[in-house]
Amino acid sequence: TFVISGTPKTFYGTLCVLSADNPASCACGGFNSLKQSASQMWLLGRLLPLMIGYWVPEEDEHWLSYLLLLDIVDILFAPDISPEDISLLSVLIEDHHNEFTVIYPSNPVIPKMHFMVHMPELIRQYGPLKHHWTMRYESKHSYFKRPANSLGNYINICHTLALRHEQLQSYLRLDDSSFSVDIEVGPGNVVTVPSGFPVGNEDSHPYKSKWVKVCGTTYKKPCVVVVGIDEEFPLFGKITSVYIIDEIIVFSVLLLYTCSYNPHYHAFEVKNSTEICFVQYENLVSHIPLHLKNNCDSLMVPIKHRLTF
Repeated sequence: TFVISGTPKTFYGTLCVLSADNPASCACGGFNSLKQSASQMWLLGRLLPLMIGYWVPEEDEHWLSYLLLLDIVDILFAPDISPEDISLLSVLIEDHHNEFTVIYPSNPVIPKMHFMVHMPELIRQYGPLKHHWTMRYESKHSYFKRPANSLGNYINICHTLALRHEQLQSYLRLDDSSFSVDIEVGPGNVVTVPSGFPVGNEDSHPYKSKWVKVCGTTYKKPCVVVVGIDEEFPLFGKITSVYIIDEIIVFSVLLLYTCSYNPHYHAFEVKNSTEICFVQYENLVSHIPLHLKNNCDSLMVPIKHRLTF
């Protein structure tokens, strides 16, 4: 819930699942007091333009500075970064810091902002920084925090946590699938081959599932995936069905026409079409599922990182 011009605005839906026990609730000007995890803050940052962008003037200098920061984050979180993107990142960081000192003269430049200046050179040396981030370590650390808080026993807490961790690892090792790249399939049924299906033949019987999970990522209706490139814009498709045949995953998608990129909402504006096609999982341009957001009579697709083609 946000308070905008004295009026509370509440947002619901798949995109707004920040945390059931720790929702993002604040008033304008009170973001310094937000108590969010790193993943929650990242999600809130990406979706904030779609939540309150309608009420923000397009030429507001504070908003433009925030959008500039989102452009920087998109490049930093990209799994693939081109040399041109690295050069662009250097310019964006310089512009952001210069604007920050002008717009917020009473606020000091914090150390994290200085660290950003070195990120382009680090990307040149070590590759995309997402492959070196600490989120997986934070996730592992969260396991130890949960029993530590619930047990309430701090006598030799290191021994207690180590013992419980090894017991969990022993249990996981009993299941051979814990070391394999699993494809987890949801409930469904065997169907006949639909027209235009790219795998098998007329006598094949693919399994139509409600969802499929690949390497921990779930794909289901109505997620949006990037299926190709349409001129200078990505081509999106909304999943309508999921098929599995001979361990090959095939999505039936409703193609979305990309109209433009709307910088004010930090999202691509798309339109529905009537064209349905099939695309195999390995042929996706990006394997990160996205979501479609109805925003002010327009359909928007916010991206999680800069797309490199």
